[in-house]
Amino acid sequence: MAKKVARSKGQVHAVVAVAAILGLLLIALSFLRPGAAPEPEELLRQALLQLEQAPDYRLVIEEKGTGYTLTFEGQVESGAIINGTLPDYDLEVFHVGDDLHVRRTGSDQWEEAHELKSLPGFLISPAKLLRAQKLNFKHAAAGQNVELNGRSCRTVYLDLTKEQQFVKMLFPQLETDALEKVSLGAAFDEEQGLVQLRLLVEFADGGRLERAYHLQ
Repeated sequence: MAKKVARSKGQVHAVVAVAAILGLLLIALSFLRPGAAPEPEELLRQALLQLEQAPDYRLVIEEKGTGYTLTFEGQVESGAIINGTLPDYDLEVFHVGDDLHVRRTGSDQWEEAHELKSLPGFLISPAKLLRAQKLNFKHAAAGQNVELNGRSCRTVYLDLTKEQQFVKMLFPQLETDALEKVSLGAAFDEEQGLVQLRLLVEFADGGRLERAYHLQ
C-alpha cells in the first residue's frame, strides 16, 4: 500500500512538473509570435543600422515651401559623401563634412559655395538625420499606413518641435519663434526597409514647409 501511495505521489509531482514546463513554454512563445510587428522605436533603430551597414544608395530630396521648390537628385557614398545635381538650378553639388562645392552642369570648375548657407542643412544624409535623433527614438509613435510608389508602407513619427537647435541646423533660414510644430516621419515597406524620411514644418501663421528624403 505504501508503495502505491509513493508511486501516486511521484506521478502527481511528474504531472505538475510537466504542466509547469508547458506553462513556461507557452509564456515564452507568446513573446516570440511569428509576424509580430516591431515597435516604432525598433523600426527606427533597424533603419539606422541598415543605413550604416549599406552606406551607398541613390537619394532624391524634395523640398516645397511657399513660392519655391528645391530638388536634389544623386547618391550617398560611404554614408557621408553626397553628390548629385540640383536640376532646378542647373547645378552639380559635392558635399562632405563642412565642405560644399558646386559647379554649373557640364563645367570642370568646382567652387566653394559660401553664399549657399542653407544648402548643408538640406543636403543631410538620412543616416546623419536619424543618428542625431537616436536618443529620441523611444518617443516615436506609430502612424497610419500610406501608399508610396504602389507599395503600402508603415509609418512612424517623431515630434521635433522642442529640438530647436537641430531644426535650426536643418533649416538655418527659418526663425524658430515662428514655428508651431516640426515632425519627422519615416515610411517602411513590407520588408521593414526604410523608403522615405519626411520633415514637416508648420508655422504659427498657418504656412507649412515639407522636405522628403526618398531612398532608392
